[in-house]
Amino acid sequence: MKLLNLIKERRSIRIFTGEKIPEKDISKIIEAGIWAPTGCNNQELRFLVLSKENEMQEVIRFKPFFKGVSHIVLIFCDMSLPQSKELYRKNHFSSHLSDFDTGLAMQNMVLQAKSIGIDSCIFNLSEMHYKRNKNLNLQQRIRKQFLKLL
Repeated sequence: MKLLNLIKERRSIRIFTGEKIPEKDISKIIEAGIWAPTGCNNQELRFLVLSKENEMQEVIRFKPFFKGVSHIVLIFCDMSLPQSKELYRKNHFSSHLSDFDTGLAMQNMVLQAKSIGIDSCIFNLSEMHYKRNKNLNLQQRIRKQFLKLL
């Protein structure tokens, strides 16, 4: 499929069939995200794939329209890297570079997914979502799972 046609045909989907996506396809989608450019080649992005029903239920509590998804891919910015601290935390002018880096990775990923016939939807879990229910500690659960992968 030609790139411009692919861009024009991609849509955010909010009704999912429950059909499982093969792991090899998920790997291709993640690889597309890894190859996205990052500010100063910092490569601060980390990817966490949720595929177990109990893991995904925590996210679906915030985003109910994701019922029936096969996988959820979370993207984190590793701010412990020396260059992340210098560029993104100390320098006011580049403090949002990690947001751009994440956006570039997501766009690569949704286009790769569409190119192999998989529809997707980009979403955000912000501090607003965590504050809605103070008893739900999603951020800590995700962090714990993520650290197991390192």
